[in-house]
Amino acid sequence: MDRPSDAPDNRPSLLLAVDTSGPACQAVVAEGTTVLAGRSQPMLRGHGEALIPMVEAVLADAGVEYEALDRLGTTIGPGSFTGIRVGLSAARSFAATLNLPLVPIGTLEALALSDALETGLSAPRAVALDARNDQVYGQRFNAEGKALDEPASMADLVFVASIERNSRLIGSAQPVLAALARASNKPVTLGLAEPVPRLAALAQLTAEGTPVAHPSPLYLKPVDAVAAKPSGLRAGAV
Repeated sequence: MDRPSDAPDNRPSLLLAVDTSGPACQAVVAEGTTVLAGRSQPMLRGHGEALIPMVEAVLADAGVEYEALDRLGTTIGPGSFTGIRVGLSAARSFAATLNLPLVPIGTLEALALSDALETGLSAPRAVALDARNDQVYGQRFNAEGKALDEPASMADLVFVASIERNSRLIGSAQPVLAALARASNKPVTLGLAEPVPRLAALAQLTAEGTPVAHPSPLYLKPVDAVAAKPSGLRAGAV
């Protein structure tokens, strides 16, 4: 596999990747795809206050100065509106200050790769986050990890109808989707349910991804203007 060309002398890039798109604040320093140091702190809010101290901590853990970095990565969503803004704003600031390339990381792709790295299994994967009101943020990947479509917001029933038989279900919408799949006699298997990408996946996607000059957040839909329905399986999804 070819290494990114950001680093001098063709050595693996020293990189920093951050993730604040979900219910955790995360930062990882890696050399190519080899993780040198990383931290992950579960939290529903407060990412803005936690991120910079965490970045400084993982750089110190890895023995790496800001000036030694070759590239940056950040998750761009879908996920928490506030969290996405925090991570993307910080990463843009780092990129501008340090004059470094910035790689946008799709949260759904990161979750699919997290499951693949954790299990070592080659299988089609259907990744979906609960978007409330019977909606999901979903994306499908083939057994080789290639995206079959772009991330999209859609009804959970529509997403279930689109996935391949024997797909691995990944993400926070897994319980509802599994029930709907069983109701439609579509066999699936359960994969990673936690909506938090693994640090190794963030590092790999940053190392192998294509930098973008001005990455944009991937919100997929506007903030809901109505109260969300209670969580749990819908009536009839058994």
